[in-house]
Amino acid sequence: MRPVALSDEIAVGEVPTPDQIVILAKAGFRSVLNAQPDGEVARFISAADAQKLAQAAGLEYAHVPIENRNPADKAIRDFSDAMAWLPRPIYACCYSGARAAAGWALALAPGKQPADLAAALEDAGYDATSLLPALERRHAGLTISGPAAAESAAAAVVSQQAITGGAALASKPIIILPRAATDGGFAVAG
Repeated sequence: MRPVALSDEIAVGEVPTPDQIVILAKAGFRSVLNAQPDGEVARFISAADAQKLAQAAGLEYAHVPIENRNPADKAIRDFSDAMAWLPRPIYACCYSGARAAAGWALALAPGKQPADLAAALEDAGYDATSLLPALERRHAGLTISGPAAAESAAAAVVSQQAITGGAALASKPIIILPRAATDGGFAVAG
């Protein structure tokens, strides 16, 4: 586990082991926000066990599973709600920290500039290029999934055709990936 700071209030990384939960508390974290779906990875402890261990270590805990790196609007709302009530600093986790980082950026997108959020992700060692369109949609008040997103995507295709003067480029899924890593952790600048 290597917490990677996204801001002064939140860091992301892999789901901690029981011993690492105690380390997080000793390191000054006040909360754990677990975005890892239960049962997806056998080596991770369950959300219920993680909650018990976090609370025993004096940490607040929330479990908001994010199924993939293109989270649904409800998952983003739930993640945002958890970030609002959890004491800071927060350690947000999932398999690699990427879904938690995407959840953080998408939750903040309505009130923050997409380029600033993408820069924060880049500074933390994530390639946010493919997440930027979703950040821009959320910043503009559009949804990520559902009919509004489909309409937004169709408008983007039309705009792209107008710009390129031809066929639209294939749409890419919204993915945020850690940069190359060694020792199972993130390669972070600095």
